[in-house]
Amino acid sequence: MATSNDTLTNYCFLAALTENQNDLYNHVYVPICKRALSLYSLRGAAQGTSKDIQEIIKQEYGIDVPIIIVRKLIVSVFASLSRRKKMELGAQSFEHGDSFQLTQYSFTDLEAKYKKGLRDTSKLELAFTNYLSTEQIDATKLPAFTDFLDKNKRQIASFFKGNGAIKKGDIEETYIYHVQFLEYLDTSNDELFKIAEQLYLGTIVAGFLESGIDLEANFVSNEVYYLDTPLILRALNLQKEEETEPALELLNLIRSTGGTIKVLSVTLNELSDVIF
Repeated sequence: MATSNDTLTNYCFLAALTENQNDLYNHVYVPICKRALSLYSLRGAAQGTSKDIQEIIKQEYGIDVPIIIVRKLIVSVFASLSRRKKMELGAQSFEHGDSFQLTQYSFTDLEAKYKKGLRDTSKLELAFTNYLSTEQIDATKLPAFTDFLDKNKRQIASFFKGNGAIKKGDIEETYIYHVQFLEYLDTSNDELFKIAEQLYLGTIVAGFLESGIDLEANFVSNEVYYLDTPLILRALNLQKEEETEPALELLNLIRSTGGTIKVLSVTLNELSDVIF
């Protein structure tokens, strides 16, 4: 299972994948699945299931992706391979991505970005520890920075968009030093502030993956439900806190009854304006 520091690294990594990209499905979701398949192949296994890949994604990124999305990603990864590459790898997927066979698959395109995320995370963690030390605060008694980002996305969204200060009255007392650290970075260290912003964006991307919202434009299904911007923001905990759980329950109900959740490009543009 991913540790707190691993999760911060993964948030940096996920955010890096979104740079200059509007297509989260093909430039974030699919590459994450490719990397998971590569890691699985390195274990020496030539056959596997969607649950195997789901577990690797959870272990590597701390993200619990719905199995229906994992299956779809496996199909998309195999479809992206050339015919020659499929023959070389003996690559085949079965039962709509529920199982697959694949030999000696190595996907290293993302490793440079992942290592950069690791370096950036170490910089930010060290800076936060040093900041707490100057304030004579015991870092071991405070929640991890990743917890702060996960639980306060709504409260810090406007801050990262430059639309105002963080309202400390909306933040739990245990996270006050995290807030002060962000404010300190905003005025004194542009490099670390940008890293913190990347971490925040990474939490949003992780939220999309865990929500099971389908962002692929060409997916076809008998029952398709198109989400509007307010509902997505509620599901990502970026609106009123009491609205998050009902929104997630609605998405789970749609999936459990065989429906497909979709987002129109115009909605994605609206979300970009709000989030990014």
